[in-house]
Amino acid sequence: MSKPTVYLDTNIFSILHYRGGDAGVLRRQRATHEWWEQERHFFSLLASKAVEGELANGDYPGKERALAEVRRLPYLDAVAAVQDVAAKLLAAQVVPETVPGDAIQLAFATVYRVDYLLSWNRVIWWARRHKRNWRGSERHLGCARRLSYRRRAFRRLR
Repeated sequence: MSKPTVYLDTNIFSILHYRGGDAGVLRRQRATHEWWEQERHFFSLLASKAVEGELANGDYPGKERALAEVRRLPYLDAVAAVQDVAAKLLAAQVVPETVPGDAIQLAFATVYRVDYLLSWNRVIWWARRHKRNWRGSERHLGCARRLSYRRRAFRRLR
């Protein structure tokens, strides 16, 4: 039996290797570390060159560790369909046009029909909550299943 797939958003790597004192980020980091150490082995982890690019463009402590971590994973190819789906997500206002990178992350997960998209990104959560836009886009984009964004959804499946 194959493992469920999970596409890791950029912020998973940056939070995993965060070096700072912000209490909110530290809480997310603790939860991310817990998932990384205890649960990741039960999933096939995926990333993309887009994730690596976002990590490389940032300026933060832990950048080199985050880049090294993402480079260990298999990358999904940036096929034309990813750009097409991202454009449709933006046009349907599922994702605000001010954050096209978030549309790219959703598009990778959609085009490759991954089981889960793991992210701390509130814009992605926002897109999921707007069910009218999401459901319409889901049918329009041909998604086979809904993506789950809740941390508890990533607990080990027994």
